[in-house]
Amino acid sequence: MSTARSARIPIAIYLKVQQEEVDSPLNVQGAIEEFGHNPDRSEKWLHYIHCGRAEEFAAIHSDEHIYFTGLAADCDPMALSEEQREALLLATWEMWRDLFARYSWLRERLSGEGSMI
Repeated sequence: MSTARSARIPIAIYLKVQQEEVDSPLNVQGAIEEFGHNPDRSEKWLHYIHCGRAEEFAAIHSDEHIYFTGLAADCDPMALSEEQREALLLATWEMWRDLFARYSWLRERLSGEGSMI
């Protein structure tokens, strides 16, 4: 993936939301499973990185995703409040991911010889 976060989102807001994810019950449970004990702050961050969520979080907050979210929602996500923007970016990310998963069979079928994909 390796997509850079957008400079349009202030780093303080980006890190605040990311820290909320690192401290979330889902991430803590994953860290417990990975390390075998209640994780400290560093272990929570390590799990967050190991499971790929840090990279996914950057992609969710990339210029490309902000642009396509704006097209899908017919609004500028950057004009929304912080909470509304986060909710919209996450919702559209999940929508694209679900659509890709549902129709990956079609992509595989069309990617055969002679295909334009």
